[in-house]
Amino acid sequence: MSTVRVIEEQVPCVIDQLLIEKQATQKNVNARSLQALDLHSSKIFIIENLWQLESLTVLKLNDNCIEKIENLDALVNLHDLNLSFNKISKIENLQMLVKLERLMLHSNRIGVLENMDKLQNLQLLTVSKNCIESIENIIYLRKLKNLRALSLDGNPICSEENFMEHVLVFLPNLRYYEYNLILKRDIHKSTKIKQILAKVEEEEAELEEKLKLEIENLSKKQVLEKAFVDTIEPNTLLESLESAGWKIILKIGAAALITLQTEHKEQVQKVCEELQNIAVLQMEKREEEIQHFINCADSARLKNQQEGRRKVEEYLKPKEESCENLRRLLALAERKKMAEESPEMDQVRNLANQLIANSEELKAELMTMEIELQEQITAAIDEFSSNMEDLISAFRHEAKQKLLQLRELEQHFHQSLIEPCSARAANMYLLKWKDTHNCPVASNDLIEVTMPYFLMLKRNCFLLAG
Repeated sequence: MSTVRVIEEQVPCVIDQLLIEKQATQKNVNARSLQALDLHSSKIFIIENLWQLESLTVLKLNDNCIEKIENLDALVNLHDLNLSFNKISKIENLQMLVKLERLMLHSNRIGVLENMDKLQNLQLLTVSKNCIESIENIIYLRKLKNLRALSLDGNPICSEENFMEHVLVFLPNLRYYEYNLILKRDIHKSTKIKQILAKVEEEEAELEEKLKLEIENLSKKQVLEKAFVDTIEPNTLLESLESAGWKIILKIGAAALITLQTEHKEQVQKVCEELQNIAVLQMEKREEEIQHFINCADSARLKNQQEGRRKVEEYLKPKEESCENLRRLLALAERKKMAEESPEMDQVRNLANQLIANSEELKAELMTMEIELQEQITAAIDEFSSNMEDLISAFRHEAKQKLLQLRELEQHFHQSLIEPCSARAANMYLLKWKDTHNCPVASNDLIEVTMPYFLMLKRNCFLLAG
């Protein structure tokens, strides 16, 4: 073998247009229509240049030098991916392959089963002869609800105690392991594994409930954003109640102050919910108005097109007859060498003029229809704009009332705090004064004694409230 040949065999390759076109030519299809691409044993070291192969369903890249799974996002129709016998150390960048049914990764350097959550159609997974160690990887595979066949042999995990029991118990939907059918008698559930499974199922249920709640909250937030009131949240508006200033005041208060705080929170929450409901209702009205306008515009355009088509058809039928008559008269005139002023030539001219006149009349009618359509759409736009302005104005008015109500609640709450806090402070000051002077104070003297401190506290309360 020559030195040049040896060097050529050792030089790594990339997936380029030439490789793709070669396979497309062999299958007598366009590259963009290629459904299967087999590049095994091609010395490829980088996955790239596959962005144009959206029709691809099978991709074979086994027996290469690939170190990273990447650049597969465009292959949204891929069903079968073979990356075995490479140098891959991490499962990643597969989230767009939602139609993937078979994934082959045996004889690589993978240590963790991860990043396959989106592969809910995956039925077969081969990861034998890798570096997988922890039983947690078996638990992870529970996310793949449609997984039916699994190959794991040749991994450190296989030497773990009760490994096969873990596989059979944690993956109840599995039907084949190492390409052998799983029989019911093979499934043994020890007490220990049952306990682990129960805990895992409980955690999965909690996680599922949490995700469901997050999705509901996100959905609600998106609706409120669309309705322009996503910032009107009771918890946000009530943050001031948890500030240091109010905590100091509440510490010197009694249970009545906590009651005031609770009542205020409930009132604010109620007003916020009312405002959110108003906003969502107004948003629905706006969307109905928009849809009504779109429907009306589409209906007018369709009606205009149908009427225009009808007029064109009415014009074309007599036009064909007139053209045929015109051709016949011209042929007759040519044969008889008729003079320009003959009756037959006059007939030809009249017929030609009539055709032109009919054509111009059709153009005028179509142009008139188009003008009428544009005028109707313009009028509809004006009406739509007016209706939208009315809806927005009504929403602003109702929202303003609710915001004023929130402000009044806040002011009322601050004002309500002053009296109990002041009375509490005055009482504490009186007791301290009596202890200091060892002298009883008559009830009538209470206001006079506590007035300076009361005024100071009142001023501080107003500053905090402001």
